[in-house]
Amino acid sequence: MNYSEGLVADWLTRQRCHWIYVDQENYHHADGVKRSDPGRPLHRPDLLAFLDGFGSIAIDVKDYELKHRVAKFDVLLPNDEEYSFEDKFSWIDISWSEIIHLQNFQNVSNIPTWICIINTKNSTKGETYWFRVDKIFNSYGRLFFPSTMAAYELADIPEVRYFDDWPSIKLQSKSYGSTSDDYFPLLVSDDDSTDGLLTEYAEELYVRPSVLNIQKKTSLKDLIQIRNAELPNEVEPTRDQFRYAYDIAKALNLDLPAERTKTAFRDFIKANEATFQMKKRGTKPSWK
Repeated sequence: MNYSEGLVADWLTRQRCHWIYVDQENYHHADGVKRSDPGRPLHRPDLLAFLDGFGSIAIDVKDYELKHRVAKFDVLLPNDEEYSFEDKFSWIDISWSEIIHLQNFQNVSNIPTWICIINTKNSTKGETYWFRVDKIFNSYGRLFFPSTMAAYELADIPEVRYFDDWPSIKLQSKSYGSTSDDYFPLLVSDDDSTDGLLTEYAEELYVRPSVLNIQKKTSLKDLIQIRNAELPNEVEPTRDQFRYAYDIAKALNLDLPAERTKTAFRDFIKANEATFQMKKRGTKPSWK
């Protein structure tokens, strides 16, 4: 376990949340993944966390130093005067293949999977940025896999930018150490500073992170936005929710969630909806 993973694990321990560390060394995982479906590789998350009354989530911890860039804006005021201002936004370069492989893990395991961005060089502040991997996949997949997500196609747009004077959002091959992969810029904004400022098409892509300070009294319940009082009163899924989940399970040869609750069926639908829609349209994801 590295330092950044240890910080998150200590945070889980302080809130008395049970967790398991997933060893990332070679040969420390079952080879059944590669044997059963070699065309769909999985990325192992770093931690499995267990929350009483809710279930488990997977956490992939990434120690990234946030990059910063200034964007310039020209606004027309009600009196027809022009007002110009600048603002600074944060972003990271993140591997698209890791997003795919984490999405594959979520699809197979039906465990909600989160990416936790932490900057250990500035760990005294304790801020971490959390993204649901399926939200990133479903959003940016519209741009990077337009042929397989035709209903949301952005291919007709020559360039998509977060802000007018920023570089376009696209996959770029980069080398880090001895490995090379395709990376894309992921905007990391911890407040409402982007509201009304993103370009039209970036609004469709942007995934807002959940921000938790792990040096303070925060918990996973803040992340998934549930309260203790809600857990015993978990209700059954709606009829439409059950029918949609049943169609997904039948098409993808999956088992329905063992727990007949709205939460379990909601997470099942979120984890498998993109793959179901692709199969329904008769398209084959390019990463398989």
